[in-house]
Amino acid sequence: MVIRPTAEQARIIQFSGSRLVVKARAGSGKTTTFFQIAQAYPRERMLYLAYSRAIRDAAAQRFPKRQVDCKTSHQLAFPKFGKLLRHKISHHGNIPLRELANALDTSNWAFVKDVLDVLTNFMCSADMKFYSDHFTRFNGKPNLTTKMVQYQAEVVDAAERVWVRMCDPDDPFPTVHDCYLKLYQLSMPDLSLQYKRILFDEAQDANPVTSQIVLSQSCKLTLVGDEHQQIFRYRGAVNALDHPLLNDVPRLYLTNSFRFGPNVAIVANALLELKGETVPVVGRGQADTVTLHVPMGTEHRCLVSRTVMGVLESALAAAARGESIFWVGGIENYKVQDLLDLHHFSRGELGNVKNKKLKADYKDYEEYKEAAEQTKDHEMQR
Repeated sequence: MVIRPTAEQARIIQFSGSRLVVKARAGSGKTTTFFQIAQAYPRERMLYLAYSRAIRDAAAQRFPKRQVDCKTSHQLAFPKFGKLLRHKISHHGNIPLRELANALDTSNWAFVKDVLDVLTNFMCSADMKFYSDHFTRFNGKPNLTTKMVQYQAEVVDAAERVWVRMCDPDDPFPTVHDCYLKLYQLSMPDLSLQYKRILFDEAQDANPVTSQIVLSQSCKLTLVGDEHQQIFRYRGAVNALDHPLLNDVPRLYLTNSFRFGPNVAIVANALLELKGETVPVVGRGQADTVTLHVPMGTEHRCLVSRTVMGVLESALAAAARGESIFWVGGIENYKVQDLLDLHHFSRGELGNVKNKKLKADYKDYEEYKEAAEQTKDHEMQR
């Protein structure tokens, strides 16, 4: 089926410059626009780059495989560096605090967490080496004492030593996926040798290390995203659409949303205006209705929460009312088992704790609480 591009999409497809920023509102057909770009330039070898694996997988179903490679930044880095380290990548998604404490030979949990934060900040940054700026706990403090400056230097030095161990395939100390992505960025890859054009999706949620990889390329580049849909700032994401290297780059818009109709658009624009947005979204989807109350007799409803705890609290309340519950993405994605394990651990019911690592890392619940309080770790405190 041939989809005729809208006037906004046509301007993007016909753009002949080397770099373009596209600000695309929710449901405005950005993936369709990318697909139409590929159709318009069938002889160009392209890379479609997305932050999310789910978005990448959905895009891969649409693009011609012989012309467009669809990858996440980690998939881009894995063949060169990830393969060498895959046997030691942490299954937890991060470096466990206990293993880091053992490596540092300390029981000072605050120091351990500071080192972990420096490592995380370095891996997400575009920097080529460690700096004191990667230690952020003292940010906002006007006058650092000599003792504080010395402590900061000790933390950064310890983080650099751990980083060397993380990068060594022969060292048993675990590593994380962001480690090999950082190594890839440090290698300064030249993607223009393989691709004529890069299509960078969800650029509002790119972290600095990925932005640096993309913006250092000499091939054609189209960045698409929406700063109003930025959801990964807690992971160090920075809006690449407003990167200083793109200050003089032309900007086009996709404002026609096919996801909702005119009434939802009215509410959306009222909220966007509060944020200072001057370019409104246009609702071109099916007729819709905005209501302040769930209509009587509604059998099914969807509750959206900002936090995992909000989801759990809503589920507990629904269960207490005897309602059936469907978990979007599956209940396992909400880490309910972790909470159950910690509950049993706190009561000394070790036989019911399924996470063996919890029992191995902490002698009892009091030590776990001490680590949570000293490190201010959000997951542990939750």
